[in-house]
Amino acid sequence: MPIRRAWSPIVLWTLLLGFASPAGAAVAIKGPYLIYPDDPACMTVLAQTDEVAAQVILAWGPDELVDEGEALLSAAGDRQYQYTICDLPPSERTHYSLTIDGEEHAGAFLAGPAEGSREVTIYGYGDTRTYPENHDAVATRMLDDVDLEPAARQTLTLHTGDWVSGGGNETSWDEQYFDRDQPNARALMRRMPVMGLRGNHESTDTLLRKYWPYRGLDPAFFGHSFDYGPVHVALVDQYEDFGPGSDQYLWLEEDLRTTAAPWKIVAFHQPAWSAGSHANDLNTQTELLPLLVEYDVAMTIAGHNHNYARAEVDGILHITCGGGGAPLYTADPDAEHVVTVAEVLHFVRIEVLFEKPYSTLVLTAIDVDGNELDGTSVTRRVCHQETCAGGDEDCDGEVDEPGATDCVLYYRDEDGDGYGVDGDGLCLCAPEAPFTAEADGDCDDGDPALQAEDHDGDGVSTCDGDCADLFPGIYPGADEQCRDGLDNDCDGLLDREDPECDPASMGYLPDEGARGCACEAAPRRATGPWGAAVLFALWGCRRLKRQGR
Repeated sequence: MPIRRAWSPIVLWTLLLGFASPAGAAVAIKGPYLIYPDDPACMTVLAQTDEVAAQVILAWGPDELVDEGEALLSAAGDRQYQYTICDLPPSERTHYSLTIDGEEHAGAFLAGPAEGSREVTIYGYGDTRTYPENHDAVATRMLDDVDLEPAARQTLTLHTGDWVSGGGNETSWDEQYFDRDQPNARALMRRMPVMGLRGNHESTDTLLRKYWPYRGLDPAFFGHSFDYGPVHVALVDQYEDFGPGSDQYLWLEEDLRTTAAPWKIVAFHQPAWSAGSHANDLNTQTELLPLLVEYDVAMTIAGHNHNYARAEVDGILHITCGGGGAPLYTADPDAEHVVTVAEVLHFVRIEVLFEKPYSTLVLTAIDVDGNELDGTSVTRRVCHQETCAGGDEDCDGEVDEPGATDCVLYYRDEDGDGYGVDGDGLCLCAPEAPFTAEADGDCDDGDPALQAEDHDGDGVSTCDGDCADLFPGIYPGADEQCRDGLDNDCDGLLDREDPECDPASMGYLPDEGARGCACEAAPRRATGPWGAAVLFALWGCRRLKRQGR
């Protein structure tokens, strides 16, 4: 049933211009369908019509009113329409309506999981070619499984290739994968983005690229990757060079090396280890699998063989899920490294569950009748001691928190003099006000002039009363000199003002009992070159300090 909503400004504007839906209006022949643009805040909606439409409007919102945003779309390429909705709240449902010349196509999807999410569900299937009715039956059962827990399971679907019989033929795409007579296959791609790769039946990838313009798709090979919660998925094109040193190999190596996701899945069409009837792909075994082992890939998922099989080699689960609709093949349960097989239409559900400090990847294979074919899991410890590496290794939702490995002890420094209060510090990955000082010993954190360090080496710091801690001859208890214009003993009195001044500094001794009398005739400020230099230096230091240098 079409969604009831008020006329939008865009609709009213187009009607006023005379663009009301004419007889023989354009009809959607593909879509609407979805692509995940590797951004949890965005989703791409696509469609193709049989002729250029007079009016195409995309509207969206958090409920069926779809009144939060809208866009007027123009045809591009071969009567194709595409728009990426952004600013979506992660993991929240968004409803949308694509209206083509008055005909409304409604759908809803879940935005991708937020960065740092620890649990997620994704689906996988492949080889949907030849029999669209079979594909529709698999899609029906997959949606039934999704609707058991829609808030967690309406996520995305991986496609392992061989979408249609003739990947270079428009008719194959129209009559098989995008068959308008298969309601649940259409509903699947309207509700969940499909992220797929190239199979041997897409021998030329021109139409594959046309209808599935994935973000980051390499122009030289149909390879791309994305993060989805705690899972990183890389999709490989086995029909272009992927051997060591090739562009695709270097891309995949960099991709696996740089992802921070705890779980890595690599998808390709021809399985390295499977149960026939096609032989195992030896090039993948020898050229690709060592790289996957090196970078701790947990699972490969493939198709090509129209059956289900699970093999386990070198700690990697090798899943063949080629039962998406194509004619079924015989499976050999005794094939090398194979654990279980099934000859039936099916799909797989891949879940990541979290219970601190462990994360568990759970695989469930389900046939077209809803029966569980296979189930297995892999558990890894993912929470560790926090380090100063920019991640949340201890899984508490905080990054580089106090006490992390490699942290530095910073002391509270309220007065900004670079010295902190003894015993009041935090071990941090980076200074955070007021904990910014790496040295302690500040006797008065409200006065930047008072510090415990003895800068001039005279054995007295400013905390102990040194009034000029850059000059070793000035400190409490030093002999007051009569002709240098300085307060040598830090008592606040200069030269003749200070009864403690040393007459010896004048070159003779005073009469007995006349302490300080020799200074009476001395000038208040030093006139010699040494005294002038000292005074100039003190003046410069004070000026720099006032300027904050």
